[in-house]
Amino acid sequence: MALTLSDGSKIWRAEFTSTKTKYAIKFVADGREYWDNNNGKDYNGSETIGVAPIAPQRNPSGFYNTFYFHIQAVLQNYAYHKEVFVRYTRDNWQTYKDQPLGYNNTRDDGTELWYTVLTVNYNESFGEGFEYAICYRVNGKEYWANNFGANYDASFSVCH
Repeated sequence: MALTLSDGSKIWRAEFTSTKTKYAIKFVADGREYWDNNNGKDYNGSETIGVAPIAPQRNPSGFYNTFYFHIQAVLQNYAYHKEVFVRYTRDNWQTYKDQPLGYNNTRDDGTELWYTVLTVNYNESFGEGFEYAICYRVNGKEYWANNFGANYDASFSVCH
């Protein structure tokens, strides 16, 4: 099932009826085929935390060096009390910032959707991007979604 956004991009969604489902993702863009198979391990429906890909949006009010990144995480609901945040850096982890994600809703399968918007200002000394990871703290444990240790990478373009 696909939702087409105003810029022509699409958000695809698949529903699984079992948490034991293993899967890989295939997509075709500009006639080229791409696969995401979780670094050869395939994905499965029982993951503790999943992260949706993000894309930048420019500030519509005319501040051309301000970008918004909508970040979503889907969590297994292990307990009512939990903490979810995005940790991000623009200088290869010499420094970083944490920003909490807020609860959005509980899905039919019992998982929860959490959400935040990062506001990132372009700064020539930092370049045009950042790395990030999502942390989920619950029942005295931490779960990280960090692209298998490589972290997630977000970039944006600034027209001068």
